[in-house]
Amino acid sequence: MRLFHLSVLCLLPALAAQDGNAKLDATARAIAAGIGTEPVPGRIPGTLRYNVTFAERSFDLTDYRNAVAEREPAWVVAAIVKDLEERARREQESFRKAVLGLGGDVVLTFWLINACTVEIPAARLDAVRALPNVLRVAPDLPTYPIGAAMPIRVATNSNHHNADAEQLAGNRATGYGIAIIDTSQDDSTHGANLPHMMYYRNANRSNHTGAGMDGSRLLANTALGSQPANNSHPHGTGVASIAAGAGWNTAGADAGHASDANIVGYSICEFSGSCGSTLAIEAAGWQRAAAEKVLHNIIAANMSYGSSPDPLDVSQQAIDACAINADILPVTAAGNGGSSTAGSSSTANGIAVAAITPVTKTVAGFSSTGPITGDTTRFYPDLAACGVGTVMAQFGNETTDWAADGTSMASPQVCGAAGLLKAAVPSLNARELKAVLLNSTENISAQNPGLGRNAFGMGFLRDDLACGAARTSPVFSAAIASTTTPSTHPLAVIAGQRYSVTLVWHRHTLTARNWSDLNLTVRNGATVLGTSNTPRNLYEKLEFTAPITGNVTVEVSALSLEIASVPYSIAVAANDFASVEKVGTGCVACAISFYEMFPATNTVDLAGQRIQMVPSNGGYLVQPGTHNYVAPTGIGLGLGDDQLAPPTTLPWTFNYSGGSTNQIIICSNGFVYLNGTATSASFVPTSADLVSGSSRVAGLWMDLLPDSGTNTNNVFYTVDNANGRVLITWRNVAEFGASTNRCTFQIVLNQSGVIDMVWVAANNVGGGHAALTGFSPGQGNRDPGSIDLSTSLPFITAPDSNPLAQDATRPVLGATVSLTVSSIRAGSLGGVELFGAPLSTPIDLGVIGMPTCQLHVSPIYLTVPFNASGSSATLPLTIPSSPAVLGAVLSVQAATVTPGINQLGVLSSNMATMFVGRY
Repeated sequence: MRLFHLSVLCLLPALAAQDGNAKLDATARAIAAGIGTEPVPGRIPGTLRYNVTFAERSFDLTDYRNAVAEREPAWVVAAIVKDLEERARREQESFRKAVLGLGGDVVLTFWLINACTVEIPAARLDAVRALPNVLRVAPDLPTYPIGAAMPIRVATNSNHHNADAEQLAGNRATGYGIAIIDTSQDDSTHGANLPHMMYYRNANRSNHTGAGMDGSRLLANTALGSQPANNSHPHGTGVASIAAGAGWNTAGADAGHASDANIVGYSICEFSGSCGSTLAIEAAGWQRAAAEKVLHNIIAANMSYGSSPDPLDVSQQAIDACAINADILPVTAAGNGGSSTAGSSSTANGIAVAAITPVTKTVAGFSSTGPITGDTTRFYPDLAACGVGTVMAQFGNETTDWAADGTSMASPQVCGAAGLLKAAVPSLNARELKAVLLNSTENISAQNPGLGRNAFGMGFLRDDLACGAARTSPVFSAAIASTTTPSTHPLAVIAGQRYSVTLVWHRHTLTARNWSDLNLTVRNGATVLGTSNTPRNLYEKLEFTAPITGNVTVEVSALSLEIASVPYSIAVAANDFASVEKVGTGCVACAISFYEMFPATNTVDLAGQRIQMVPSNGGYLVQPGTHNYVAPTGIGLGLGDDQLAPPTTLPWTFNYSGGSTNQIIICSNGFVYLNGTATSASFVPTSADLVSGSSRVAGLWMDLLPDSGTNTNNVFYTVDNANGRVLITWRNVAEFGASTNRCTFQIVLNQSGVIDMVWVAANNVGGGHAALTGFSPGQGNRDPGSIDLSTSLPFITAPDSNPLAQDATRPVLGATVSLTVSSIRAGSLGGVELFGAPLSTPIDLGVIGMPTCQLHVSPIYLTVPFNASGSSATLPLTIPSSPAVLGAVLSVQAATVTPGINQLGVLSSNMATMFVGRY
């Protein structure tokens, strides 16, 4: 079996060499970001494409919306859509004639939103803006699939999203439609209209009981861009296999979430090769899904393309209009921009999804983090799902896997889960589906210290929890029409049980950035049990513990209303959710690597700084430096953009913490490899690359642009035999895209093993690039997290050692929990599990000879010893099957007797708190 694997952003053939770090040109940079910066050319020579939004029109979508809500036959809805299309054309006819007179044309007319797409000479834009009824003109930007190995089966198993539990119970979303707005669906693997096996029921090509092509579940594959719907780009087929595929013929194959749902493909591929699209064609995709909502019973749609963070863009108007009018839940990839959301889809009325690494459940470094561009108080993304090392169906080949990373792979997990949820409770509307999915998540904050809602949203997707909660707990809709009188709803609770409540509403005025601001509160009489009042998100979520058995009050209040009466939906989940929350960090954790990560803003504060790394007990004493900058002599290396110098042989063997070498490779992007074999000249610094790649010293790893053949503002290598050292200097080197921002800094490798770094000028002010300074021997070292080098000196690094760690499996009724203690130090004599009440503020144990250790449980109710002779230990704990223990809370912390580790000879772990639940 062959395995096609593309990493992070490298979904496109043109980017396959990115690991080799050929410089991205403007187009490839746009592909990496998910969106371009310049409008696409029109078909008429000399024109560019722009999207025009109108202020008013004489009709609305009430008839269409009512027909969908009342489940009118497909032919009735189709007739309404045809009438709306004709009305839109008539309304825009005078505008079209005016554009023709300006040397342009109207190429797309929308009915779902009040807009169109024109191609026009750029010089005539002001004339277009001046035409009657024109509200907004914006460039039609190019957009691109966003994705960069673990099989789908890992994502859907009981340790992750657990779609497997629903499928085992017979729920596979049969009869519901999942729309995939993407590159291509493989409808001809075996000949015309004979699809890939993953579209057939149970992946059986002999089963023709489906309603689509050749009796498969692929109902349609429609081209909306200029490329064929079956254009061989693998992205769309892979995405569909995650959401609703049924498997294929490899050892890594597995069914997706909604594995018996119908699949409807809308290809928005406009440009061959990259399969890039445009914002307008994305809008056309959502409009077509709305038009065929009833025909194909579409309940959710996925788009794994870059898009616009601006809710006024036609793509975003169409996405949000699809949710309001067609009752389709939009799900989109949050983007692979890391700290940037410039190419992320706003998806205000839907769900934008971050990418998580399976097993560790950590946020992928490439996954875009909020707040969203242009809206600093709006949290982004909304939810998190597996998106790293995903093995999917390969276009055109049923015996080959396709593997990729990206938020492209995370969002269809959620879209497929929506299918299962709809099948579990058919009465749920799209707004209610969103509320339940956001309300029924797994908390992964402990796995992502230092990160929060702007990294993983409301938490980690759980199909089983969402479906279980919707079946057993309240989900309802209402409306609010007053900013002075709240809407209230009684909620029956049981004393001591934990509950989560999520409120969801939609924006309705698609041509405005201001929308309703609702707040959520739960009260017991006058006592507030919980409240959520974010100003810009279209949902609120809170958790509380019931103080009584009886009714509490769920209160919805409005600070502002964009329409007279705003519909909303509320999902409630009782403590039927079994969960584990880990708090704190055990002791003692050491890391040989260190670094400071600077975001892509004007934040580098190293100018005038010096540090020195002195070898110490297998690590370094990192302290203020004494080395003064030495101006380079001789000829520069002549490096250009994203280039590596040939391997340079040192005059002696250089010993560093974690290895030794007699060769180095110097990169134009501000770092030095401590070997002669590395090949990556990456201009995007990440901590993951630092600790897992080749050993390196990073003076200022960022996107730098030496002057190549001019060789003046370049990189220099100088041997100073008299002082037993070599000096590598970046002199007056520009930041890529910001020629006025110049960086000068120096790395010094001393024969003694000491490393000096000094910065004369260092900033990332102009080009919007992240930067990193630090050291790692690489090859999978522990990531210690970013440290502020300006305020933290001196500090000591040491060979990697993980802290003593406490974990537990979820405490489901009647199940046996595995309590696991890991990273037990060699030589430990024994261990004990401490069960007790959780402390809100842990006790510092340094005062008794256990520095960096903390006590998290007190009082201690029970102690259970364990054998600490191995590197880990597992203890069973049986949870009674009685409903009386639902909601019980149990906290546990481990300790080991480890002579010599500190003055007391004892280590403590973090705390794991278990909340007993039904699921």
